[in-house]
Amino acid sequence: MQPCVSLKIDSYSYAERDVIMESTTMTSLNFDSPLPTGGWTLYFHPAKETRWHLDTYKLVTHMKTFRDLAGVLNTITPQDWTRGKFFLTPEGIPPLMENARNIKGGSYSLRVDRTNAGDIMQRYILSAILGKLSIDPENKIHCIRITPRRDFNILQIWNRDCTKFSNPEGLVSVDARIPKGEIQYKAHVEKKI
Repeated sequence: MQPCVSLKIDSYSYAERDVIMESTTMTSLNFDSPLPTGGWTLYFHPAKETRWHLDTYKLVTHMKTFRDLAGVLNTITPQDWTRGKFFLTPEGIPPLMENARNIKGGSYSLRVDRTNAGDIMQRYILSAILGKLSIDPENKIHCIRITPRRDFNILQIWNRDCTKFSNPEGLVSVDARIPKGEIQYKAHVEKKI
């Protein structure tokens, strides 16, 4: 029998715990249960790489179960998240804005203080995987991306359809350290790729 893996639920606020508990009850939570939004893939893009093609991304892991998710959250430290370009996408969706599955969407962008960036990234990952990151359940999330800058990180949440969902207030603010007014939205077709 495999040992029980913790999702570090004690590190989340009571509101965040409510999101987790609403999505999964402790009596029904089985670490080998599939994730409620399907499988997810974590990629890493090296900072020195100037090309943005699928072959320049490094596959880190696939997550299909709560055990897989817990393994990622327990292995990649908050400091690790702040040091590189990580992309978490639903299974089958590549981490490329210009891809046909992403180009009609856009990005919610947040500037995150480096000291909190890893912790905040983990909270956004958990919320996306539980299907609790957008106000409207039809607003499908296609990527969670974190990129280091000089003294801070940029967290981007990509969605599928910018024609229906382009209001920054459509994204759930899962951490009080991110003021709601700080979230910006831009369609992918408006970005230089």
